[in-house]
Amino acid sequence: MKGLSRAARVRLAPGVPDLAALGAEAPEALFAGEPAPGARAELISADRESELWRCALPGTPDASGRRHGRPRGAGTGFVFVRRYRAATWRSLLRARFTEPRSASLAERDWNLFCHLRQLGVGTADPLAVASEQSGIFARCSFLVTRELSGMLPAPRWFRETHEPARRRAGLRSVGLFVSRLSRSGVDLPRLCAEHLFLSHGTRRPDALPQRIALSLSPEVALASVRGGRLTGRARDAAARELLQRLDRTAGDPHPLTERERASVLVAATRDDR
Repeated sequence: MKGLSRAARVRLAPGVPDLAALGAEAPEALFAGEPAPGARAELISADRESELWRCALPGTPDASGRRHGRPRGAGTGFVFVRRYRAATWRSLLRARFTEPRSASLAERDWNLFCHLRQLGVGTADPLAVASEQSGIFARCSFLVTRELSGMLPAPRWFRETHEPARRRAGLRSVGLFVSRLSRSGVDLPRLCAEHLFLSHGTRRPDALPQRIALSLSPEVALASVRGGRLTGRARDAAARELLQRLDRTAGDPHPLTERERASVLVAATRDDR
């Protein structure tokens, strides 16, 4: 890429021609300051190591319907920028010397997303990753993922969905998703219920032939793999452990009844792969 004043290695997803398509002319705009200046950036959260921003892609209409520029090759809508600005040495060592071996935390997230997607586990769409070129570790890096448009975090989806048939379809979808995730060999110690997103799906799956109903059931996608690692092992107890972790983070009051929680476990552990 031409004109970079800050040495960086950049990787783009197929279909993303350059960083300008994401609203940034060069990595500098994403490494420091407000990501993608002019892209209506909103800071969502921040902690010791990273910041999470939500940004509009070029050409995305604002609330009044006014377009800001033209699309530049990555479509319109919103993206999330996870920017690691002060990665700790402990986190970097873990990323560099455990699987998937990565020179930065953003590249670790990218590699985990790619691994899961190859196994058919739904995730947010990774669009770009970049890290400073600085020896074997890069403390500064960023990852751009497309927003899961038309989907809601699992706890909110179940709190707002009251039709029994739709809830049953959602429960089965979550169970099957957990089953796939548990067999992926990826350990996600930071996984919480808010990281699982569900689409709207069909309104009456029980009124359709089973095969069609399943194809129209809500899709489930994972929004975050932060802090994850690839163990290479799929254990029989992994699905139960994942569900326990999701259960602890679902909020109070819990969006599922005891009977519904049991049905998710059945879908996650039955041998219908």
